[in-house]
Amino acid sequence: MSISDGTVRIDPASTTYREVSRLYEIAQGLRPGSADRWNRELYARSDDKLGGLGLDGTLRIQQRALDDLAGGNPRRQAEALATVLHESEHARSPVDAPEEPNAVRSAESFGLDEAFTEISTRDQFDEFIRRAGHEGLPKPRLEYPGAVQAGEALLDRVTNSADERRQLLQTALDQPVAMRWDAVADHVVRTELADVVPPNPAHQQAARAELVNRMATGEWRVVKDRPPLGKVTGEITTEGVDRAVKDLRDHYQQNPGEPYPAKVPNQAAAVAVQGEQQRAGDLRRFLGGQASAVGAVRSRPSLG
Repeated sequence: MSISDGTVRIDPASTTYREVSRLYEIAQGLRPGSADRWNRELYARSDDKLGGLGLDGTLRIQQRALDDLAGGNPRRQAEALATVLHESEHARSPVDAPEEPNAVRSAESFGLDEAFTEISTRDQFDEFIRRAGHEGLPKPRLEYPGAVQAGEALLDRVTNSADERRQLLQTALDQPVAMRWDAVADHVVRTELADVVPPNPAHQQAARAELVNRMATGEWRVVKDRPPLGKVTGEITTEGVDRAVKDLRDHYQQNPGEPYPAKVPNQAAAVAVQGEQQRAGDLRRFLGGQASAVGAVRSRPSLG
């Protein structure tokens, strides 16, 4: 059975479906999340995308990648296995956070999401294939090298050890996609600004908001599809952290009792927008025009 985008449903009784399900459960077992968004519908896709997880929970994997799961070509098998691992990472947390004032409900969050998800996929790959019984395969190539480069620059800027970096990465990935910038900001406030920012929630939220605003720059909208932008995106982002930290320190030296006057990233939450239809509209604007990111798509690199 096909659906409108040319994908073909995989029979749950088939060998292919059972293998994807087995691998998915292994991947989820590596680091269980707060959600499991896969609805157990699996489709083979015929476009140039390796895989994607739709908002409806449907998992779509390229037919060639499904075939490669069985082995034959080690490089392609590794790529296929990484696709399942990558999509399972997307499935373990929600996408939106409409009521959170520091939610970034725009394409910048999808850029950071793909960066952190790809880094996590790479970091967990060896253990994943060991548990799956496929030890010895080569590391797959990065699907989003620009986003990964920028994401690693950010992690390097705000952490001081491999353990701290790993913990922040996983903490961010435990949050909804729209809240991952806030997770990084919270880490910076706790590790670099705890001596000046009061523990009061209003002060904490405002300080995080300023960091979020400085980090989530427009380059993150496109860096996953434009690898050459990785370096400059990383530089702009880390410079944003530096400026925000300085400005926050300066503010609290002069006005220790006043929260930093930061713009709230999610204005809808800031004014307590009411009504289910309005929230649905906000979600559509958050997701509008982001088909690849919304589907958590891993695109095969262009050749030539």
